[in-house]
Amino acid sequence: MNETGITRKAARTWLSTGWMTMLFAIDICDWIDVYGLVNDDYCKAHPNDTTPYHYYADNSKKECWYYDRSENTVLYGHKFLTEKAIFARWAKKVSIYFHYPSWEGVVTNGKHVDTPFLKLYDESKKNGKLRKVEQAEMMKKRIAARRAYLEKRRKMKKKKG
Repeated sequence: MNETGITRKAARTWLSTGWMTMLFAIDICDWIDVYGLVNDDYCKAHPNDTTPYHYYADNSKKECWYYDRSENTVLYGHKFLTEKAIFARWAKKVSIYFHYPSWEGVVTNGKHVDTPFLKLYDESKKNGKLRKVEQAEMMKKRIAARRAYLEKRRKMKKKKG
């Protein structure tokens, strides 16, 4: 939460395997050499990049398209660009070095990272869109609970009769 200002639970996101790997490496290594991880501004600087998201599937979705799509969704999913912005902040603190493409970590004075997702989240919170989504989710949960209750009751009646 310190890096973004919101909890993962509030953002309804989940962490990528890259995130988990980075945490593991930080915990056990004195320095970390990372290969093949682009920085959070890479896609902005290379809008026509056609690198596949999965290296083993040339016809899969494109990495930058997928990052943009994920980052510009208010709820759910990986927030890849936000993760990369956080890695960039951590790089100077815990000796993380990025290669191919090579890029440097950043030293920031800001309290939180500034990414498309966080801007969208803040805007959605201000304009009430986030609240509407939360209310719709709550209603879906209530409906599902009611259906489960009615189904359980139906089965109990069937057993008795």
